Amino acid sequence: MIDTIVMDLEKSTFDIMEPDRFTPSARGIIEPPFIKMGSGGYLKCIQNPTNGDKKCGVYMPRLTLFKNIRQTGYSIFLRVEFSAPKMLFNNNFDELHDNDFDELIYVICKRLHDMGVMVETRSLRSANISSIHFSKNVAFTDYTTSSMIINELQKIDLNKRLDLSRTVFRNNGHALSFHCNSYEVVFYDKLRDIKQAKKSEKRAIETDNYPQLNILASEPLPKQFELLRLEVRLNTKKKIKSILDSIGIEPSLKLSDLFNKEVSKSVVHHFWEKIFAEIELLSLNQIDHEYLFNLIRMNNPDMGDQKILQLIGTIVLIDQIGIRGLRSLLRDKSGQKWRAMKKSLDRIGLPKNGKIRLITSYARALESFSTFKLDDMNPNIICS
Repeated sequence: MIDTIVMDLEKSTFDIMEPDRFTPSARGIIEPPFIKMGSGGYLKCIQNPTNGDKKCGVYMPRLTLFKNIRQTGYSIFLRVEFSAPKMLFNNNFDELHDNDFDELIYVICKRLHDMGVMVETRSLRSANISSIHFSKNVAFTDYTTSSMIINELQKIDLNKRLDLSRTVFRNNGHALSFHCNSYEVVFYDKLRDIKQAKKSEKRAIETDNYPQLNILASEPLPKQFELLRLEVRLNTKKKIKSILDSIGIEPSLKLSDLFNKEVSKSVVHHFWEKIFAEIELLSLNQIDHEYLFNLIRMNNPDMGDQKILQLIGTIVLIDQIGIRGLRSLLRDKSGQKWRAMKKSLDRIGLPKNGKIRLITSYARALESFSTFKLDDMNPNIICS
């Protein structure tokens, strides 16, 4: 479902009742004498959760009040950033239902009021979204670990397929992110991330963990419980519209249109399908090499022995250094050699082994997209 939401409220839809809560004070933006604009052509005032909020474990949004110079004059808007499940449940282990929307709007309205900002619920419903994170938690109780899956995923090469700029493998194999300026696809071990956050927020993948740091201590969980989290972070309005358009959904930026399970599922599946297309190559080296040689020959009677040996060598390298590592070894700026090799690998027709079945099990959980709740451990979303 949805996790992080960044919405922009136009000045006509809100009132700042307590400007001194912002840093610097918002008085110079909303009332005379107005603060002079800086060289960048904008001003901003920030209000974040206080130490008191954090001590009490009350989750609050992050607010930024902007004043920009535009061709038609000045523009003032309020950026509101929050985690939707943390707003309702004080944690993002539990996932939202579509029918949580009305309560979410009510709670946002109340929290903003507590921060000295008045806004009507109808303005929140129709607010424009500038960034949104679609997410899915998948639980395991069969001794499968999150790191087992992440270690396989980190070997694939998605840079060209998804127009990415870099891949980051973090926290001793407990997190993996495929990154570019306008979006990220992130996999991480949710339990491990909470442990990292207890040491320091800077060590964790996500931010504002303060309301959920002790949640695991109060939940009776199976010893072998693991939770792998996938987030698709669309960080610009243009990217949100582009992705929605590419999967056949009306490219709306309104919160009321984006808060929808089918939209979340479609976006997550859009990226997962591209990832899964690269995965099957990773598991081929687990097959006995003599058996592998004979199986390729049987499935491809027109293929010569030298070509078969070349493919087996390719498979061994992919398993050891991953697809990105292999491509870095090839003197192949145009990518022509790799495309030809990939085409040969795609046609050899081999069975799926344990590692690919592990990934397939994860894929089934994503396909079902059942709502995860920590307290009931719904068996429909448990992979086994």
